[in-house]
Amino acid sequence: MAIEQIISMAQRAGKLVTGNFALKDALAKKRVKLLIIAGDTAARTWRELSRIAGSKNITVITYSSKVELGRLIGKAPCSAVALTDEAMSLSILGALKRGDVNSRKHKSWR
Repeated sequence: MAIEQIISMAQRAGKLVTGNFALKDALAKKRVKLLIIAGDTAARTWRELSRIAGSKNITVITYSSKVELGRLIGKAPCSAVALTDEAMSLSILGALKRGDVNSRKHKSWR
C-alpha cells in the first residue's frame, strides 16, 4: 500500500494528529508512533518538532509538501502530522523501504 493511502486511511480512522498544539501534546504524552513533517516546513518548526520526537525516540520522516499533506487528510496545508497507530506507522516505513512512493513528492526519511 502506498504512503498516500496509509496517511488518508489513518485520518479516516482517527489515528492521525494534526495541529501544532495537538502534535506537541501527543509527542509529550508519547502517543505518537511516527512523525511526518512536510519538506517545505520552516526550519525552526522542523527543528522544534524533530527535537521533541528525538527526545522521545520517535521516528521522524520528511515527506512531500504542506499542501500535499493537507490534501491527503482533507484539510488546509499543514506542516506535520503524527500517526498514533503502530501498525500504520510500520506500514509507512515499510512502504518507504520498498520504494512505494512517488519520488518527486518524497524528500527524505530518517
